[in-house]
Amino acid sequence: MSKLAYEGFKTFLRYEGDMRVGNCAACHTLPDFTDGRSHSVQPGMAKAPTTSLRNLYKSSQALREIINQKMKHAQSKQNSDAPKISDAYSTIRLHKNHIAGLIAFIELLQDVPKQQFRQLILDAELFDPLSVTK
Repeated sequence: MSKLAYEGFKTFLRYEGDMRVGNCAACHTLPDFTDGRSHSVQPGMAKAPTTSLRNLYKSSQALREIINQKMKHAQSKQNSDAPKISDAYSTIRLHKNHIAGLIAFIELLQDVPKQQFRQLILDAELFDPLSVTK
């Protein structure tokens, strides 16, 4: 896990020092990163099942667009402009500075073939999360 992915992981879990920023883990729960329930996530849209974040196979740009939409819908929920959006959106406090970290974390959730996994383990560098300062 890189420093950037670690920062995204903390944002995903809604923990970043004294700030509470993301709330992704409220609906994208372990182990499959989905809660198996349906939520309203956009104004005027019917409830839809929570998409698993595992093996999304989306480009970084597509993930960026999805996260930007989540931020927009969270803002609508917080401004009371979209009361039917899931209440989980009322606690999302993401900023554009969080997007790169979230993308890096989500990209870690892709399964890889066994041989590639072995090589990733052999090439891995030790990451010390205590060295991360905010």
